[in-house]
Amino acid sequence: MSSLTQRILLGEFDGSSSDDEEIAMAQLIMTRQYRKFQRRRQQGGHVGSTSGQAWIPRDKVGADQRINADYFCENDATEAAGLSSIQKMIAALRMMAYGTPADSLDEYLKIEESTTVDSLRNFYSTVRT
Repeated sequence: MSSLTQRILLGEFDGSSSDDEEIAMAQLIMTRQYRKFQRRRQQGGHVGSTSGQAWIPRDKVGADQRINADYFCENDATEAAGLSSIQKMIAALRMMAYGTPADSLDEYLKIEESTTVDSLRNFYSTVRT
């Protein structure tokens, strides 16, 4: 802590600087904050981080994967993951935006032609209504 800051906090600032008004304002603000800090500490309030709370590690990535597996992937009869709604939507958007034929999306999106056409129909009917 600089000597000026210490003098301001302790109220020993004499105002001999060329920027008297700025320093006086800083002194006022810092003194108020310091007094508020002291009152909270004396009253047993929290100062800084919340004390007494334990940090609990959480598997956030695993939770995200479980949510996607539970809600956004359809399983077929072989228990293999189905196509996600995002894959189907991207297929429909690419067909409309670029005029891409349905069978050309299989390489990038790994989606069959019939599924791509169905996705485009569903997307169109949903947006139209």
